[in-house]
Amino acid sequence: LLGSTHSSRVRLKLLNEEAETELTLVAEPLATWAALLGWKYPRTLFDRAWTQLLLNHAHDNIVGAAIDAAHEDMLPRFRAATTVAREVSRRACEEIWKQMDLSRFEANDVTLTLFNTLPFPRGGIIPLVVDLPRDFETESTGDPALGVGTVIERRSTIPDYKHFDLVDERGQPVAFQILSREKIKNRIECELDTAALIPVDRLRLLLEAEVPPMGYRTYALRPRAPRYVPHPQPGPERGLLAQPGGRMENAFLSVEIHPNGTFSLTDKQTGKRYDDLHLLVDNGAIGNAHLYKTPVRDSE
Repeated sequence: LLGSTHSSRVRLKLLNEEAETELTLVAEPLATWAALLGWKYPRTLFDRAWTQLLLNHAHDNIVGAAIDAAHEDMLPRFRAATTVAREVSRRACEEIWKQMDLSRFEANDVTLTLFNTLPFPRGGIIPLVVDLPRDFETESTGDPALGVGTVIERRSTIPDYKHFDLVDERGQPVAFQILSREKIKNRIECELDTAALIPVDRLRLLLEAEVPPMGYRTYALRPRAPRYVPHPQPGPERGLLAQPGGRMENAFLSVEIHPNGTFSLTDKQTGKRYDDLHLLVDNGAIGNAHLYKTPVRDSE
C-alpha cells in the first residue's frame, strides 16, 4: 500500500480495527457456537456487515489519502458493521446461555457469564456493569401519564442484594471490588408503545476472572447476611508510591521523572529500561498523506 500513511486519519484506522475485531474475533465465533446448538447462523447479517466494511477498504479510503468527503462517508459504514456485529454477538450469547446447565447455582443467584472466543485462556481484572433487582413498596396497575389505574401498596419478594459474595461454579469466593452503586429505573419497552419502569441497583465493579480457551465461565452474585468484625484492627502502614527525587515505584515497575517532563520506565522483573517516554515533538510539516517533509526554517 501507500507509504507514510500509517498515521493519516488515525480515527478511521481505529474504527476499522474495531469493526474487524468485533466481526472476526467475537461475533463470528459466538454465532458458530450458537449454530452448533441449533441456532440459525445469521449469514445475511454478516454479509451486510462485511459489505459495509469492505466498501471502506478501497485503495485511497483505508490509507487516509482521499478527500474529506470520501472519508466522511466511511463513518456510517464502520458504524453499521460494528453495530451488526455486536447485535449478532448479543443474540448468540443469549442462545448459548439458554442451553447452559446452571443447576449448580442457587435460586437467588444472579449469574454472570463471561465468554472467551480466543484459542488460549484469558484472565485478569474485568470491569462489569450489573443491574440488581431492587425491592419496591408500591406497584401501579395503570398508566400514570394518563391518570388511570390504581396504586397497590405491597412488598415484593425480591431478595436483598445489599450484601453479597461473588462465587465461581464450585461456590468458591472470587475477588471483586465495587466501584459505585446507584439507584436507577430501567425502562422496559412493551407492546402497544407502553413501557414499564423497573427499579434496580446499578453496580459498577471489578471482577478477577479466569476464562478457558474457546469457552465460557459463569460466576454468581449470591446475596448474604452482613458480616461484622467485632474488634477491627488497623492494617500495616503502606509505603508511599511517590518517592523523593522524582521517582515512583512498586513491586513491578520503577519510574524516574526527568525535569523536561519525560520519564524512564524500568521493568523490575526483566530489567528492561525504556527512556524518553512522554516526549512531545512539536515541529512543522509541509508534506502530504504519502510524504513526510519539514519546512526549510523549522524549529523544535
